[in-house]
Amino acid sequence: MASFTYLHSIIPNHDVEKVLIGSAVGAALYLIGKASVKKLKTTPDEKLSLAGVFDFLINAFFSYAESVVGKENRKHFAFFATIFFFIFFMNVVGLIPGMAVPTTSIWLNLGMAFTVFFYFNYQGIKEQGLWHYIAHFGGPVIWLSWLIFPMEILSTCIRVFTLNLRLYWNMTADHLVLGSFVEMFGWIPVPVVFYGVGLFVCFMQAFIFTTLTMIYVLLASAHEEEAHA
Repeated sequence: MASFTYLHSIIPNHDVEKVLIGSAVGAALYLIGKASVKKLKTTPDEKLSLAGVFDFLINAFFSYAESVVGKENRKHFAFFATIFFFIFFMNVVGLIPGMAVPTTSIWLNLGMAFTVFFYFNYQGIKEQGLWHYIAHFGGPVIWLSWLIFPMEILSTCIRVFTLNLRLYWNMTADHLVLGSFVEMFGWIPVPVVFYGVGLFVCFMQAFIFTTLTMIYVLLASAHEEEAHA
């Protein structure tokens, strides 16, 4: 209880509840999906099933990730999938009547953005070594490195804020539009269309965030000759 009170003291506007509710929904879906996938057979069932849906989503996601970062970076797929499905489930929570969108919390988004930031920088250092990774910010032309280096460092650090704010503003705007139409017309039939649009926005924002994560990891871990190929 003391720790929960402390979280409230540093994270305002009921963001703690948003994070906890969203995390609970995500965890529940994970457990359901895990139990369903265990029942998968070598040959998929002809009938639509939850296990089949999860299998299709995972395969489609991995195929897309492979097309972006290549087969040699499959070791990052688990991280990419975690980012995508976590954000998607957080977004979808906001479509439940009376529920706030967890991703309209700057604190939650900032945490995810910093996670991505530390991850791709760590992978860059791991793949290239600390010195070569730092040196690549200076660009290919040595005599211009004094100018390019601070600009590259700044643009890399700004990624934390762009990832955070892009997700925050888009989900905030979507939730406000959906809420306005529900208040104007009630639940049926007009808001149904906007719920479809809202679900698409939930998917696209998770998709964009994850795609940018893939690109950042690819650029950070690529060796100099690959980056300039």
